[in-house]
Amino acid sequence: MGYTPRIPEVVVVAAWGKHPDWYGNLNAAPALELRIAAQRWDRPDHRFLDDADTLQVLRGYQQAHRRAWKRIAPLIGLPAELDESAVQAVHGVAFTPHPGAADT
Repeated sequence: MGYTPRIPEVVVVAAWGKHPDWYGNLNAAPALELRIAAQRWDRPDHRFLDDADTLQVLRGYQQAHRRAWKRIAPLIGLPAELDESAVQAVHGVAFTPHPGAADT
């Protein structure tokens, strides 16, 4: 849902159910690898976003990709117009490369 290359940071949203397996796995142990396009981060750091940060990311995606949002929102159980109650059904996670890890 979000990518900030200058940091670099990738934000993903766990949807399709209140407790997706991969999100639960991150609660138990950190990710071993993150792959996005041609990038691969070994043992990336992650942080769980609160509702306000998740809402900000979703609104940013909604603004940048209006047509895609209209198709994606219903698929992940979100309304076309977002508010604070909508993000309680999803979880945001931000990933950054681990300092000192090899990025490829």
